[in-house]
Amino acid sequence: MTVSPRAFVARTSALRIETARRFVEGHLAEKGSKAECLVVGPNRPAIDELAIALTFEHQAVFGLHRKTLSGLATECAALALSLDGKTPATSIVLEALARIVARTELQAGSLEHFGRPSTSGPPVADTPGFALCLARTLAELDREDVDLDALAGAAPNAKDLAVLAKELRRGLAEQRLATRADVFRVAAANMERTPLAGLPVVLLDVPVRDRVECLLIERVLASAPDAVVLIPAGDHRTMRAMRAMRIDIAELEEPDTGATLSRFRHRLVAADLEDASRLSDKSVSLRSAPSESLEAVEIARLLLDESARGVPFDEMAVLIPSRETYASHLASAFGRAGIPARFETGARRPHPAGRALLALLKCRAQRGSGRRLFEYLSTAQMPRIPVVSAEIVLATDSDLGRFGGDADAIDRDEDPSDEDDAAAIAFRPPPLRKWIRMLGEIGISRARQAGSIASYIASRIGIAKEEILAARAGLEWEEADDDARPSEAQSRADRACAELDELWIGLSPILEGLDRVPLRGTWAAFARAIGELATIALKRPAPIQSLMVELEALATSDSEVDLDEVLAILDPRLRWLERAGTRAVDEGRAQVVVTAIDSMRGRARRVAVVAGLAEGLFPARTREDPLLADEARDRVGLPTVVERTADERLRLYVAAGAAKERLYLTYPRYEAATGRPRVPSVFAMEVARAIDGRLPSLDQMERAATPPSRILLSWPAPHSTDNTIDDFEYSLAKIRDLRGRKDASMKGRARFLIEANPVLLRALRARWLRHNAPRFTASDGFFATQPATRTLLASHRLSTRAYAPSALEAYAACPYRFYLRSLAGLSRRAVLEEVDRLDPLLFGDLYHQCQAMLGSKLAALDIDPQLPESRDRVIAEIRSIVRAVGERAMRRFEPIVERVFESEMARIEADLVGFAEEEIARGDGYRPHRAELSFGLPRHRHLAPESVEEPVRVSGGYRLKGAIDSVERDAQGRLRITDYKTGRVPEERRKGVTITGGGEMLQPLLYALAVENLRGRAVASDDVVAACRLYYATRRGAYESVHVAVASDNVAKAIRVLDTIDMAVEKGIFVAAPREGACERCAYRAVCGPNEEARTKQKQPGPTTVERDIFESLRDIRRVP
Repeated sequence: MTVSPRAFVARTSALRIETARRFVEGHLAEKGSKAECLVVGPNRPAIDELAIALTFEHQAVFGLHRKTLSGLATECAALALSLDGKTPATSIVLEALARIVARTELQAGSLEHFGRPSTSGPPVADTPGFALCLARTLAELDREDVDLDALAGAAPNAKDLAVLAKELRRGLAEQRLATRADVFRVAAANMERTPLAGLPVVLLDVPVRDRVECLLIERVLASAPDAVVLIPAGDHRTMRAMRAMRIDIAELEEPDTGATLSRFRHRLVAADLEDASRLSDKSVSLRSAPSESLEAVEIARLLLDESARGVPFDEMAVLIPSRETYASHLASAFGRAGIPARFETGARRPHPAGRALLALLKCRAQRGSGRRLFEYLSTAQMPRIPVVSAEIVLATDSDLGRFGGDADAIDRDEDPSDEDDAAAIAFRPPPLRKWIRMLGEIGISRARQAGSIASYIASRIGIAKEEILAARAGLEWEEADDDARPSEAQSRADRACAELDELWIGLSPILEGLDRVPLRGTWAAFARAIGELATIALKRPAPIQSLMVELEALATSDSEVDLDEVLAILDPRLRWLERAGTRAVDEGRAQVVVTAIDSMRGRARRVAVVAGLAEGLFPARTREDPLLADEARDRVGLPTVVERTADERLRLYVAAGAAKERLYLTYPRYEAATGRPRVPSVFAMEVARAIDGRLPSLDQMERAATPPSRILLSWPAPHSTDNTIDDFEYSLAKIRDLRGRKDASMKGRARFLIEANPVLLRALRARWLRHNAPRFTASDGFFATQPATRTLLASHRLSTRAYAPSALEAYAACPYRFYLRSLAGLSRRAVLEEVDRLDPLLFGDLYHQCQAMLGSKLAALDIDPQLPESRDRVIAEIRSIVRAVGERAMRRFEPIVERVFESEMARIEADLVGFAEEEIARGDGYRPHRAELSFGLPRHRHLAPESVEEPVRVSGGYRLKGAIDSVERDAQGRLRITDYKTGRVPEERRKGVTITGGGEMLQPLLYALAVENLRGRAVASDDVVAACRLYYATRRGAYESVHVAVASDNVAKAIRVLDTIDMAVEKGIFVAAPREGACERCAYRAVCGPNEEARTKQKQPGPTTVERDIFESLRDIRRVP
């Protein structure tokens, strides 16, 4: 006996689910073991939960067919489509076809409106987002069975849409592809011939949104002997569809109409409120939080409170309007609170493999962009790499400091248990942080047009290895051990080269796979190349390969596209690639469901929390279709903004109906990313109206929505310790409680903080000593308090280890700077910077290279630059040298705009030409004698041949090393030591006599002492050092010189500086006591802090004689001009 289908509307999900359950139970009980029933739901979890509830009730249930509407359509149409040789087309395939069709018609000139060039750019059909909008609009037209001839007259641009729709349908037919609408039509035509025909049917909260869905549902209901349709209140489109099928609709009333939740739902949909009283209990609550992240914390607090009330976690649900805003915040908050959660489709954080592959593809599109390569490595999705050789010495944990150990093991989900021992030995995780640093050091910009990225990176690594074996040794001189020998420096270079080899071995397969991705090709070629790249470059390529399988539907298409067009389509899919669902280990645990609001149709929980009731979040902004305005859509029967706005309101009704006992609705007050305030949405206002019985003012609503925790953006913890979610909040809440209370009973109440966390104890103690102690302590720098430390420092004394004068100059500026630079060996981390204009450091480096080469060349050719007749030869040499240095620098740094870089090199050439002119004008008789004369440094091709590898000893037995820019000699054998500078002469050095510059200008005198020690080896034994100077040899420095007299009392003052430094090393006392203005350009401000000068200005030395002597000596050397 066939019974006419019945439709019921209810405001609560629980009532609709109970009606569906009774219907299924009735039919299963009526026919016994042979009974079957078809349950169609809005999503898989809804029908699974219904089946589980039936199973719990009856111990076992058979004959229950569970389908979503899309799944039912696919199953019913599968055989017919297969016999016809067609494959369902996914959304990404439709977007790709839409792009092909749009490009073809644009080139053919068939588009009158979309093909018209705009005043500010290309035609609309050639813009990046056009294909996506076109695919969506044409899919809507297809699902609503819109007649294309009627469409052509609906709007001025509708004719173009009709042309594109016809061409898209032709393309789909050629590719043997079926759209979603085609699948539903075929399913409707074949419904009667499927095994599911003739079964009782339950449609549980299934939304009917278009004509093809309505057609299939009509056939399903027509084939069923009995059927029931359950509809959420407010789903007017589904109700209209049921009435069109001549199905009567009845309303299901909630059993207890006096319940608070029932009254709230009634008020929410009512236009006028008959009862203006406020809802009395806590069944419905509107809460606010300072930001999205703190809103997630407040939600976690609510769930913990409900758990304490006895509600299991699997009877709670959190409904979010968008995963972009809330997925990460909720995952973090639930992790802190220890709440087990299951993030469902549409609410999960994106899979990092998508972002990793997207970065690689953009690297390819940008011809090897270093920033994109860095981005790929930072995702930690690179698979394990083969171990190069057991002989390579890699950095130890102690070398890496706080980045040692598992610093590169970013992905903790990886389980190596399935790997055999041999694989575990042969492969290891790549050292990503170290590789990023190394790539920054070698300088990655981009490959040349149509160049190979692998070859480009290989060439950069080759250049870096050349510099390590040649120029980089010069960068390590100041870090070398005191008695370093060339063999030790060479071993460091060998180790650095081995690390570069390891970098290349790890990256080369990925880069070669990246080169195989075409810049232009067919979709099939792109799908194949990208799939291969994913296999090589990702530790978990399965999600990417599934996406590429979708594109294989276009395998027969011979249309070619650019990589940029492929990226435009893949970008949104890769950026928000779905993660896998809950792991099997978590199954069976009581978990809070975190899901999208639409995914809560057909489901109910005792407690539901709805997040994001702020303007722009929920409801989402609704806009007109950019390709077909609402006026035209209305003419052809497509939904307009009015219907989409109604759909947003329906989401609110679904969310409100999902709660059985308690409903919480929350919104953020600020957008933390921008710092702008957020306004409660119109839905939040309607919720407040339904709770209060009247529409409150905004101020009243915000005061009522303040959570009990009263958490603040500036103090992210509740006022009470009773409802904190973790130790962090408990500590902050306790501190808040104790602040401002001065009675004796408060003493020791915060002791738990330092007892539980010894690191905090040390930090608080150090902070107090730094800011409150009147004397310098170990918290102000470095104090050697252990005998073992002083023993270690003994090897760093100036009589044992050789120092460069430039390193020693740092002590007078700030003793702690000297310690960080020369003893701790800290240096600025290399970062990737695209070179365009030369910064002062790079300018100075290139200038000094040119000066060194010029001085060596003039000395070798015996050219006197002060003779007017030598001018042309000197200038010719300058131009040749600048050209050679510029070519090397351009090869090394790969400037963005070569012309700009060439103009920067022209500045250096002009400075050197001015230097040559100044030498002729000065005519003081000094000629270049030695250029880059070094002592205590390894042999190097840029150093003078007369250089010596042993450090020199000066008065006091102190050892020095370094390289003198220029040693000049006159006819009488008098030598002048010159150190070139590229800045301006400091004002304080223009006044009076300069000796050591307050301890920060030691180079002239110490170099003079060094040359005195080198007589008979690097210079003639009868030569005498007569003068030394700092020469500001650029146009910016006006070619001024600062001369320092080589007199015995001046030398004694320089040695006095060395005495002070040696005493500080011996005693191990280096505090942050900067001279005035020393912190402004200090490279170590990130270590010390920005206000060290002001903080330490009033501090006094410690009580010991040694401390007083060291500080007094520091003051003395700073007083020397």
